[in-house]
Amino acid sequence: RGNPSPAAGEHLLYGGSPVSCFVSSPDTQGGTRYLCSGWTLAGHEPAAGSSNAVSLTLTNNATLTWLWETNYLFAAAAGPGGSVQPAGGWQSPGAVLELTATASNLYAFSGWTGDTNAIVSGTPASSNISVQMLGPVAVTAQFAAVVPTYYASPAGSHTAPYTNWNTAATSLPFIVNYAPAGSTVLVAAATYPLSATLTLGKALHLKSAAGPAATILDGGGAVRVLLLTN
Repeated sequence: RGNPSPAAGEHLLYGGSPVSCFVSSPDTQGGTRYLCSGWTLAGHEPAAGSSNAVSLTLTNNATLTWLWETNYLFAAAAGPGGSVQPAGGWQSPGAVLELTATASNLYAFSGWTGDTNAIVSGTPASSNISVQMLGPVAVTAQFAAVVPTYYASPAGSHTAPYTNWNTAATSLPFIVNYAPAGSTVLVAAATYPLSATLTLGKALHLKSAAGPAATILDGGGAVRVLLLTN
């Protein structure tokens, strides 16, 4: 490692010869990084140093040994719909890192993929885990979209976030505008007077809780009750 000069092995030199020795540091090989922490020189002076280079005048047999520290690359990524901390970096062998996956709005954490064999606390299904660096580790937090259901009913309290019958929105146009694309709006059995056309301009599942015959959109004969533009 480190492409040493002179190369590893035995070299026959004349006494009094000047010798310059060095290695490249850091030496990165995939997910493993080697850092030269110094050297030792047996049978000669100086006996040790802390750099990646040494120059000497050879007076007798000597053995130069380069000293290395090993680091492993930790990489954490997040799939669509969330984030993960920490993101990654070089770590010492045996280091234990705590990871947290956080889902964005309308998403839920669904599990870890990658080098899950490195998990030492928690499981691949846990949003909070610890991994141990016994080699390079790469993990990805995965998230799944959550399809929320919103409620509309004349008997509701019209209280955000309108996610049950007690807090249901009392205005059908309001809840259709409020609900994000991809969600479901469950409508209670009732007649809903409309003074303007109810426009669905996004992907929305508008569903009667008691069946289509039990939920009536009433335009009073004056307005078109429903327009789909998506």
